[in-house]
Amino acid sequence: MGGRHLVPWVSLYESGMANVELVPVCDTRKENPLSLADKAEEMLGSRPEVFTSMEDMRKKTTRY
Repeated sequence: MGGRHLVPWVSLYESGMANVELVPVCDTRKENPLSLADKAEEMLGSRPEVFTSMEDMRKKTTRY
């Protein structure tokens, strides 16, 4: 999911029509997932974990 998809996701979250949680975010350019995590925390009330490697994300994320 790219950052531009966060707003529609928030709309679903707020509507009560979808039980969603953004758990990890990943990009090789660290500023991208950090920015998305900041926005997600502000909009959704929880901060996703930030990764710069898909392999690290796969190994360390156990919430799904």
